[in-house]
Amino acid sequence: MAEKKVSKNQRSTASTAGGYTELGEMSRIVPLGAGHCYLRSPLDGRTHRVKVNSETFDTLLGSFAEKVGAARLVAELKTLHESHPVHGFDVAAKKLAEVAAS
Repeated sequence: MAEKKVSKNQRSTASTAGGYTELGEMSRIVPLGAGHCYLRSPLDGRTHRVKVNSETFDTLLGSFAEKVGAARLVAELKTLHESHPVHGFDVAAKKLAEVAAS
């Protein structure tokens, strides 16, 4: 199987965001300090800087879940909560799971 080619933009974002990778694909959520994070959009390729416990974060995650799949995002949020428990990723994972279930 051929290796998936990574664009310059993806490599740049990965290197500036601490190089978080997951199974050959970049993580969609990169935690920052003070309860903020970067969200890499699968819709337009842009990286959004948002506060984790905000309506903007919830709205972006909801739109990303349609493209990527809610289960994958919930799993990523749970993993991030284990390594960054004070950011509030667990609350976001619960909200996204509830939205996906309805």
